[in-house]
Amino acid sequence: MAIDITTIPGLTTARYEATKEAAKKIILNKLVEPQWANYRSRGLSDLPNWIVYAAIMLLLIVAGASFWISAGKEIAATALVLEPIGAAYDHLSPLWSNVSVVAALALGEAGTILFMLAASVLGGEGASVSRNITIRPAAHFPAVCPCLCCHCYSRECHDHRHA
Repeated sequence: MAIDITTIPGLTTARYEATKEAAKKIILNKLVEPQWANYRSRGLSDLPNWIVYAAIMLLLIVAGASFWISAGKEIAATALVLEPIGAAYDHLSPLWSNVSVVAALALGEAGTILFMLAASVLGGEGASVSRNITIRPAAHFPAVCPCLCCHCYSRECHDHRHA
């Protein structure tokens, strides 16, 4: 945006440029170069660091316990299905069954982690239903998906029992 200095009495182009340069010099002389020490003690939030670290430790304990329980259930269910198959066929060994159980566990847990990460990162803006309620489909999908799967499975079981 160009300034029309002809409308200001007593102001010439040379005087305007000199004032502008003087203002730049004043601002540049007042600037302080940032030092690393000014930012080093800054934590992740306004909370003290010991509270943040305690919360992170508790979350890691909960995540570890959740993995332990989930892994135990998944190993039991997968072994229940795959071990009889390995025993029933001569060309499938117990090693195949054990490797399949570990692979199923690894893929299942990695998929769960990636799915939750994607749902949290790709949350989107959502749609406002009212002033206080916003629906974010990607954020609610991790909760809705298991409910839909259980519903579909129960309907399928119900349909097979009554067919």
